[in-house]
Amino acid sequence: MLVPLKPGDQWTYRSITFDRDGSVPQTQTGSYGVLFDSVVSGRQWSFWLYDPAIWRQFAWMNRSDGFWKYYFVEHDATIYRYVRYPLAVGNIDTLDSCCWHRAAC
Repeated sequence: MLVPLKPGDQWTYRSITFDRDGSVPQTQTGSYGVLFDSVVSGRQWSFWLYDPAIWRQFAWMNRSDGFWKYYFVEHDATIYRYVRYPLAVGNIDTLDSCCWHRAAC
């Protein structure tokens, strides 16, 4: 399991943005919680609480090849792999404007 996705699960994260020169212009923290899960298009998806005004727009799922996002607004839906899994130490996975890097712990 990549991310805990049972209803009631909660966690806090810290996001650090690095500029190309290595400086850190932004650091932010936040917390998420899984409100409920539901079957959509034959697959189990977990719905998170972000902002109560927009929480219904995103759902998430763990699969053997990564962490998947289901983004939907009205009649339009997009499903894509958000983070590749497993991600070996030193590997980098990029998506949109995000870059995920797994460092040794």
